[in-house]
Amino acid sequence: MAFFALVVISVTAVILFGESIRYSGFLLYLVLLPLFFFTERDVKLDKRDFIYMILFVLVMALLSAGQYFFSLSNLIYLKHALIFVKSAAALYIFSIFARKKHDNEPAEFYIKGETIGVALLFVFSLVLRIYRINEIPTGVWFDEAQNGNELINMVGSNSLPVFIPRITQMPALFFYFADFLTKIFGMNIFSLRLVSILLGTFNVMAFYFLARHIFKDYRIALAASIMLAASEWHMDFSRVAFLGMQTVFLETVFFYFYLKMTEDEKIINPVMAGITMGINLYTFSAAYFVPFIVALYSIVLLFKNFKSFMKIYLINILLTVIIAFVVALPLLNYAKNNLNDFTQRARDVSISNDLKKSNNLLPLISNIEKHFLMFNYEGDYNGRHNLSKAPMLDNISGVLLVAGFLAAVFNPEYYLYLLWFLVMLLPGIMTNSIEAPQAYRTIAIIPAVYLLIAIAFSQIKNMLLKINKNTLYLSFLFFAVAFSAATLNIYRYFFVYAHSNSTYISFSPEATEISQCINDNYEKYYVMVSPANNMYPFYSEEQVIVSAFLTYGKGTFTTLGPHIKDVNKNELIGKKGILFIIRPTDTELEQEINKEYPDAVKEEHKNPYTGDVNFICFYVNTPGGGNAK
Repeated sequence: MAFFALVVISVTAVILFGESIRYSGFLLYLVLLPLFFFTERDVKLDKRDFIYMILFVLVMALLSAGQYFFSLSNLIYLKHALIFVKSAAALYIFSIFARKKHDNEPAEFYIKGETIGVALLFVFSLVLRIYRINEIPTGVWFDEAQNGNELINMVGSNSLPVFIPRITQMPALFFYFADFLTKIFGMNIFSLRLVSILLGTFNVMAFYFLARHIFKDYRIALAASIMLAASEWHMDFSRVAFLGMQTVFLETVFFYFYLKMTEDEKIINPVMAGITMGINLYTFSAAYFVPFIVALYSIVLLFKNFKSFMKIYLINILLTVIIAFVVALPLLNYAKNNLNDFTQRARDVSISNDLKKSNNLLPLISNIEKHFLMFNYEGDYNGRHNLSKAPMLDNISGVLLVAGFLAAVFNPEYYLYLLWFLVMLLPGIMTNSIEAPQAYRTIAIIPAVYLLIAIAFSQIKNMLLKINKNTLYLSFLFFAVAFSAATLNIYRYFFVYAHSNSTYISFSPEATEISQCINDNYEKYYVMVSPANNMYPFYSEEQVIVSAFLTYGKGTFTTLGPHIKDVNKNELIGKKGILFIIRPTDTELEQEINKEYPDAVKEEHKNPYTGDVNFICFYVNTPGGGNAK
């Protein structure tokens, strides 16, 4: 009762008071609280087990202290945080020598109640991704609209591309998923976002079965999956029409079959691994790094068990590679014949551009530091990818990640997940330094992050079972930690991120609201829209792209020239008049409208956070139609 009371108090405090009192840091120590329950009877431990337990507690305490200093988001305290983390690492290395050789407990499988837990996990994941999807995010970003316009073009031409050049510059699989859903729900942003919603939900389920296979314990798998389902990072990209969630889902499925492939000789495993690896290459650029993980891990397996490698793995991996090659052949053929288009995006955002300018390695070193610190200290600045500058993980997940990372470094059985984590950092590290750290290009690291967290859970389990074999307390612990972390993420996404000005301005609010205004008024008014030429150049292009998609099949408008033109009588038939939509920088147009139509009704649309005017509507009524003047 005391344990759950502390959980409720801590979570409630965070929701009511936010991060102003940093009460969430208290949740970190809930990991240690079950020790009191486990020692409620006389506990007899041999000397080595007792030393290991003490060292484990100290490691977690040091990591928690380090996370506290990380959470202050102050460069002054960064050194303190790193000192605590390094001290924890050193202590963990020392604990390895104190640990008994038979430290790992026997594998356990559970069936009773697991089906209900998995079903609830699916519902939980889906609800978090579809809840208020028409309100959060608050607008439609340029890339989402561009994907919609490309889909419109693809459907209209009946073409079957494998790669989308032009602005998109990405493989085309997303557009086939979207095409199917738009046939059911219509050509709108919801249909496009539903691709990510469903793939994000399925990814949580795929992750559960992957973790279940690895740890042979549904409690660990379920706890880590709950945290993944509620991860703000994962939710961000599960609720927007970006291409990355395809990669996250397919790589998780791939590694499930890949792991099974390394363990037995069933033909289905390399076949499925090859198919999923090949299909994954049609998703997003991060997928291109999966083969590197496989290549590196193959070397590990070769040295780990040469006999098993030659007997089982070698044939299976060759079959996997051949199947993946055949599946990816159309894309590879396109890349060969259109190398410039295929590599354009990578060249545009490559850190090599910064290295050439600086003529030294400082940009690369800075990128490496920022990407390793983005989980616990300072994350992506971009409001489309993250609560600006906030760490990518909550405090609880941050501590468990570091603990799991340390365990993976010193346990060869976890090297695959360590390689997964490290290799999938590269797409961000290789990005230009102005965007570092990059949460989107490193999106494929998310499953690896939560597998490392699951490894931390497994280490906690091994330690606590030394004290008491009753696993009921373990279930309480894992649920409480997962529930606490999930609550923090849900609060941050739906209550903080959703109501942040940085989020609002990151999703094309002006172009989105102008499009909505066109759709609401085009039947009554002849709508004329400013091209936003007097603003930063991107705004004009953004408005064209976003408006073209959001008004498709819903509204029509004409782009204003440098001056107001006479409107033909035929254009006003059945209309109440003219609606001019201009930007605040269109001062000359505003003067002309005020001069020519002094009775026009002016309506300002403002940024709800800053009060700045986004755009201005002038409603000109022209009874009887005819020349507006």
